[in-house]
Amino acid sequence: MAKYEGRLREIIGSFEADTGLVMPREHVVLGVPEPLALLYRETSGMPPVPVPLGGLIDTGASMTHVCIPAITSLGLQSLGPLTINTGAGYRPGEKLRARITFLGESWDLDVAGTDAERFSQEGHVLLIGRDVLARCTLTWDGPGNAFRISIPASEAPNGGC
Repeated sequence: MAKYEGRLREIIGSFEADTGLVMPREHVVLGVPEPLALLYRETSGMPPVPVPLGGLIDTGASMTHVCIPAITSLGLQSLGPLTINTGAGYRPGEKLRARITFLGESWDLDVAGTDAERFSQEGHVLLIGRDVLARCTLTWDGPGNAFRISIPASEAPNGGC
């Protein structure tokens, strides 16, 4: 459940033993970056509809990873090839520029696009990396088997909500 307390946005989520810290679809949305959205509005009307994505919080990932088939409707262009270092070794990927909306705040970020076979087979199409988590406070409640993640007002664009 998302809570909005003053200028702080937070969610309390659960830990799934086989998967990890899971963010529900309604709290993570990927869209085209703002400059591209403006270009769409000026030339053809509306930009592609942003895609809500379920995802895992991955404190070991330096950048956010997304399963490319999950976001093909956005038409994001590759910024070039990328080698992704995973726990299972190196994998090829693509560097993409996207707008991520997380807990109601949005940023344009480079993300790693991949076929992401392993985590997409588990029903997740996004790994939220430290590029997003660096803007958040993450608290783990071991006995409660839950986590709390929030974005302080000082990290939110334009001072928060």
